[in-house]
Amino acid sequence: MSETQLEVENVQSFYGDFQALHGVSLQLKKGEVLALIGANGAGKSTLLRTICGLVTARSGAVRWNGEDITRLPASAIVGRGISMVPEGRRLFPSLSVEENLVIGGQVGRPGPWSLKAIYDLFPVLAERRHTPSTSLSGG
Repeated sequence: MSETQLEVENVQSFYGDFQALHGVSLQLKKGEVLALIGANGAGKSTLLRTICGLVTARSGAVRWNGEDITRLPASAIVGRGISMVPEGRRLFPSLSVEENLVIGGQVGRPGPWSLKAIYDLFPVLAERRHTPSTSLSGG
C-alpha cells in the first residue's frame, strides 16, 4: 500500500479575489485515511471542492493515481471515482432514524444498500433506529 493515490501539491484556490487556499499540499497512499480538522473558514470545504473540480485551483496541482486532474471538469473527475458528499440535515424531523432511511431507499437507485447493509456498516444507527432522526449529530 505504498503507491500514492491522491496528491495535492502547492494548491492555491480563490473565490473571486479572495484567496481561500494558500499552497496546500498533501499525499494519500492507497488505503490511507485523512481527517481534515479546522475552524470554520479554514479551507476544509474549499480543499475538497478543489479536489473534486468544483473550484478550480489557480496554481498547483491535483493528481489522482498519477494523472493530473487539476483542470478537469467535475463531471470528468467524478467519472474517476472522486466525489463529495456534503453534510446536510435533510431529514424528516418527525420520523425515526429508520423511517428516514426507508424513505431515502424509495428512490430506487440500483446498488447493494439495504437496511441490513447500512446497519452492518454503521452499527450505531441500528442501535438508534427507533430514536428521532433529529437526535443524530450533524457530523
